[in-house]
Amino acid sequence: MRQARAHTHGAGEALISIQDKELFFQVTAPAANFVSADSGQIALAPGSKLTFASGLFPVEPEDIISLPKSAKCEVSSLSLESEAVGGDAHDHGEDHHEHDHDAHGEHDEHAEHTNILLTYQAVCQQAGKIKSVELTLFDTWSGFDTLNTTFLTDEGANAARLTDTSARIDRP
Repeated sequence: MRQARAHTHGAGEALISIQDKELFFQVTAPAANFVSADSGQIALAPGSKLTFASGLFPVEPEDIISLPKSAKCEVSSLSLESEAVGGDAHDHGEDHHEHDHDAHGEHDEHAEHTNILLTYQAVCQQAGKIKSVELTLFDTWSGFDTLNTTFLTDEGANAARLTDTSARIDRP
């Protein structure tokens, strides 16, 4: 999944799919969304990729998505990849919280106009036990306001606009 809409700070798109034992979760959002109190903003040069296996990943898998322990899921791949966004697509969005750019100091031009593609894959021995998924990334990265999320399985599809106060999506 690649971001096809405007680059809107605070917003993003997510896809969750379960097929057999494979769980796939992907988020596309502006780099400005990936800000935490502990480590600041994730800084990836456009076109670069950071994998969990590198040992340099900024968070743990459970800081991104919460799955039931009964599903017996094991992360098989986790990565962050950046891509430059053209200036015409950039938008701070009307519904995004107001903030003062000067209060943050000078923004890094690359971070300001870069999208991050977060990809999380897991093998779940009991995937049928996943009745819903909670996105913990709202607590991890304070820059997220909303995620338009689609959940796909062989049984169907479900879509929801998730926020920090409503971060759970039911399995279709």
